[in-house]
Amino acid sequence: MDVQRLLWAMLACLAASVASAELRATHDSVEARAADVMLPSGPLSTLVVTPCRGCSPMSLLATGRTQYLVGRQPATLEELRHEVRRRPDSVVVVIWNRQTRELFRVRVSAP
Repeated sequence: MDVQRLLWAMLACLAASVASAELRATHDSVEARAADVMLPSGPLSTLVVTPCRGCSPMSLLATGRTQYLVGRQPATLEELRHEVRRRPDSVVVVIWNRQTRELFRVRVSAP
């Protein structure tokens, strides 16, 4: 009986230590008006976004791995660019790797 209690106590401690482990975010994101985003010209180019009024612009690196979406649908960079030009007040979500500043995903809200 004492061994069983000891095992349960050890399992509880293990679960508590795992639950309190520090999580590290590897990506960051910002929402901006489409008019405040300068899209990259292609792979290995730069996206520039001004995250808020009075904030400094941020430069982020687009690569061949960068994903582009219009709403929830995958899109080409050209299709994304077309939507941004057509709807400059739409919301663009930019997600990037914190350490490398590499773009992970760029998404414009659906029409």
